[in-house]
This record gives sequence, structure tokens and C-alpha cells, in this order.
Amino acid sequence: MATIQSGTIRVIYEDDNFLVVDKPSGIPTHAPNDSIQGVAEILGEARGLRLGVHQRLDAATSGVLAFSKSAQGATRLGKAFELRNVKKTYRALVCGIPKTASGQWTHTLVHEGGVTKASPQGKMAKLRYRTVATIGPFALLEIDLMTGITHQIRVQCALEGMPILGDALYGGGNCFERLCLHAQRLLITSEPNLPAFYAKPPMWLDAPKLDKLFSAILSRAMDPWRNAPGGFAQDEVFRVFAPQHSGISEIVVERLGRTLLVRHLEPDADTLWREGDMRIFAKCALRECQCDDFCYRVHESASKRHACRSLARAFDKAFDPFVACEQGIAYQFDLSGNATGLYLDQRDNRHWIAQNASGSVINLFAYTCAFSVCAAMNPNVTSTTSIDAAPAALKKGRLNFERNHIDLNGHRFIKEDAIKYLSKCVQNGTKFDTIICDPPSFGRFEKNVFSLEDDLNDLLSLCCRVAAPGALMLFSINHRKIRLSKLRSAFKEATRNLEYAPKDVSIFVNDETVSVLGVGTDLKTIRCRFSRATND
Repeated sequence: MATIQSGTIRVIYEDDNFLVVDKPSGIPTHAPNDSIQGVAEILGEARGLRLGVHQRLDAATSGVLAFSKSAQGATRLGKAFELRNVKKTYRALVCGIPKTASGQWTHTLVHEGGVTKASPQGKMAKLRYRTVATIGPFALLEIDLMTGITHQIRVQCALEGMPILGDALYGGGNCFERLCLHAQRLLITSEPNLPAFYAKPPMWLDAPKLDKLFSAILSRAMDPWRNAPGGFAQDEVFRVFAPQHSGISEIVVERLGRTLLVRHLEPDADTLWREGDMRIFAKCALRECQCDDFCYRVHESASKRHACRSLARAFDKAFDPFVACEQGIAYQFDLSGNATGLYLDQRDNRHWIAQNASGSVINLFAYTCAFSVCAAMNPNVTSTTSIDAAPAALKKGRLNFERNHIDLNGHRFIKEDAIKYLSKCVQNGTKFDTIICDPPSFGRFEKNVFSLEDDLNDLLSLCCRVAAPGALMLFSINHRKIRLSKLRSAFKEATRNLEYAPKDVSIFVNDETVSVLGVGTDLKTIRCRFSRATND
């Protein structure tokens, strides 16, 4: 059988009735609108006919795709797909490793609004898988589709905790050059005279090397920083990726100047890396992120701590506190515990405060006072009040002020329970021009216990009640169980009878890379300004 080329689309088989091609990733099966041509239009135009479309591959999926060329071909091919007289085999590179080397997955799925989700009212979706190879934290799967539902393989892999690498919609991240899904074989069982059609998997779905995979992910994650005007300073700090960007479960990579920090969040026996794989990752990451030192830290619960000991020991290294910068502002970092001194997912919020804060500023749950420092750098700010229950954190906050040559006159550091302090302000009529609140999910102060789930409404209400006319407010939470809808409802309730109504309100998730299955950042933010006139 001759293999010919039609642009970038390789023709596998063609006769008077059928056309079978190897569709590349990035081209839709057929045109979604008048401005984009699909495979059907490109090949049909070249042949002066309209091709019949009987199956579809997502634009990002590559591999075997069959069309009809004639009325007879359309009838035969249409009937074959309708009666499921076809066998379709795919290859997928997933983030994670199946608990069993082979098996069957069954889910009930519904496709609506452009996405597919699990639903008791959905259609039955079935597939069989076989593990071809494991490559570090990834697995190369061969999948036989038993049913045909839009996005079926992508969703079923994600629901099993193993999203396909490069599948941002369903949790596989956006730090890879393509969706790692390929239709490698198609057999039409009702057409005995037709051969089985095969499309060789591309490199990433054939025999990928672990170091190449890591380098590709890291390089793509670093592109925005390398391509930014002026690049980035050697002592710059930023988050390279989190699971929602890379698809790699439980791994957060942060660049702290010349030190690279890899944080492993709540690993268990199924997700713990082998030491050799982590060493390969370290080598790739140091090169791609332009760092000198590699620090690995495990964030584990007591129940899982036993699973992490050997890997933690293998990468155990003491680091003295050091200074690095975020957007020109210096902070001290301490890698001896889980908290480093700066939460890098708040970078955009800190920048927003640095640009917009004014007048008197209160920073609640201030930790090491990073938001206060950013505010104090703005010449329109007259004072800051940093509230935290931990005196050690406030001491580091004071040092961060001094490190940035900020005169401490007018800047207060108060050890106090945030809700208690706000309550006093409400009683005394104390108002602030900028309110910053970044509460933890849980905390203790003396005999008081703080729970964000329980105290969200009261805390948000108190923050709004200490707002001066025209005040700016940033309220940001990082709690997995509190959905954006609950935050909106709490804000609506907190501002219901305010003297000064909020305006220019923005309530959002701080990261666009959040999958429809909820794999993504837990950071959610309210930004608003209150009116200057009394709310009548």
C-alpha cells in the first residue's frame, strides 16, 4: 500500500469508497467554523469532493481517522460505526501508574457544554487498558475502546486519578507540547477486505525517555519567565509549576533564587517516587530552571509519614536561611520546615497590592508580612498594621521591612487573634483604607480555635466593616473544600447592609489552569473597592 502525503496529513489507505489517514495533533477532524479548516475539508478540497465524517478525533489527538468518499462508502462506514463493528486501539501517556497492569474501567458519563463529566444519569462508558511501560511517575497505556463517548478516554483516565499528560481540560496540565493521546489502530470488522489500519505513535507515545519528558515539561513551564521582557533575575523567586500545570500529581516546583525547591504534597505508597527518578528530575530541573541547589521536602500527614522516610533521607540537606527577591522585593527564605517564608501562589495578589494600596493598611494573618512590605513600598501608603498570632513570624516580617530599607516608623506588628482585633476595631470605629486578609484553613491562638470553614462569614463581614470610604480590599483563601460559589455567597451576605457599598468587585480563582474535574489551585480571591458615598 502506497503512503502519500497531503500537506502534513499522511494517507494510510485510499480506494474509491474509503480514505484513511494519520491525523496529526492540532488539526480538527472537520471545520468548527468558517475560519478553520479540518482534515475533512483539507483532503476533500484536494480531491474535489465532500468527505463523509463518521468518527471524530479531538483536535489535539493524533492517529487513524477514516472517511467515506462515496455514497456506498458512507452507507457501509456509517453502519459499521453505528453497529460498533469497529475496534479502536489508542495509546495514552498518563500522569500516574495504574494499580494493576491491566484491567477495565467503567463509568457513567454525560457530555454537555463542551465537557464530559461523571453523572449517574449519563451513558455507560467502558474501556480496557494494558500498561505498556512505566516511565518514572508516568505510564504508557494501550487502550481498547468498548464504547464511544466524546472525550471518553480523557475523562476515564482522569477519573481514575491518571490524567493524560498535556490534557489541561481534565487535569493533565498545560506544560507539554501536545495531548499525549494517539489512535494507533482501527479495524472495521464488517469489511473483511480492508486491512487493519495502523498509525505509528509519535515519539512521546512510543518509547519516551524519562529525562526527555521531564526536560520538556520543565522547559515549557519556564518559557513564560524566559520570554518575559528582560527575562528574570538570577535571584528571582517564582513557582515553576504545580500539579494543575504539569499534570504530575502532588509535586510543586518553586524557584527560590538559585535554589530549586521541590515539595511533595501528601504522597502515599502509590505516588511516592523512586529515588533514581527524583535524581533524574533534579538534574533536569537544575538545568532548565538555572539553579545551583536542589531541595526536596515532603509535606506529609502523620498517617503517611512512614512512606516518605527513605526518599526524604536520600535528599536530606541542611540549608541556612537565605535572601531572594520577588519582583525586586527581598524576602528571607527558610527551608527547615514546610513553610518557606513566602507563599508563591500569591505573587499576582502581592503585585496588585503593591500597585494599588494606599493610606492606612491592615494585613490580617500577616505571617512574615510580605503583603505589608509590598504595600509599604507604595508611596501612597501612610501606615501598615500587621496582625498575626505567631511572634516568630512577625519578627521575620519586621526583618523583611528592614531588608528592603523601609523606615519602621508608622508600621506596627501586633501579636493578636485576627477576629478579636477586627472586633475591637469595629467597636472603636477604627477604619482602614486597604484591607488584606489571607487566612489559614485552621489555626489556634491561646484558647481560641480558628476554622475557615466555620468562621468565613464572620471574618469576611468584619473585614468589610472596617473598610473606610473608598477602601480597597483583598480577601484571599486557599481551602479546597470552600468553593468559589460559597465565597461569593459569603461576600454577598457580608456586604448586604454596609454603609459603603462595594464596587469594582472581582471574585475569581487565581489560576486559569483548573480542570473541569476540579484539579487545580485552591487559591480564590476577592478584590474590590468600596464606594466613597454612603450607601442609601
